Amino acid sequence: MAASRRGWQYALARFVDNPKHEDVVRDLETCVIVRDAFPKSRYHYLAIVKDHSLRSLADLRTEHAVMLSKMLGEVGAFVEELRSDVAEADPPVVWRFGFHAIPSMVNLHLHVISHDLVSDRLKHKKHYNSFATDFFISPQTVLDKLRADGNVTFDRKYYEAALRTPLACYHCDQKFATIPRLKEHLATCPVYTLAPPQT
Repeated sequence: MAASRRGWQYALARFVDNPKHEDVVRDLETCVIVRDAFPKSRYHYLAIVKDHSLRSLADLRTEHAVMLSKMLGEVGAFVEELRSDVAEADPPVVWRFGFHAIPSMVNLHLHVISHDLVSDRLKHKKHYNSFATDFFISPQTVLDKLRADGNVTFDRKYYEAALRTPLACYHCDQKFATIPRLKEHLATCPVYTLAPPQT
């Protein structure tokens, strides 16, 4: 059955099945990279794992650690290619890689996103908190869990609660009541604009 007929949760599968799709920007050995259709930052890509059996982090096992490491290398090389295109951006573009603890879509995919979180598509608290709290899990954390435990398991209630965390700048921790006020601050936060964290 075609991915498009199985619901929006499966929409990413079509890029793996058709790497020549116009929205695919890189077809790599372990993954395909597409621009996020609803970007939450100035720059937002998805690196979608080619193995359809890997629907989420819960499907990973020890034997997948090699593939995941290779994928991170491929994605890192892709980001290096982008650096010259965004070299003059103000504030400077800093890249983050991460998985959502409870993804809304399959296949397994890695978010490759700039550090600003000021996109017009970022409209709700859960959008922001999915990138600004522990809900956004680093690839190294995933690799460490695979190598130590042979799988990746998380406390679902903990991460669901993370999405409900009160809005706060994740650079300086200043609190805000609304997304518009928070985004105004993010664009000029001195902690970020003066000393942006490195990937």
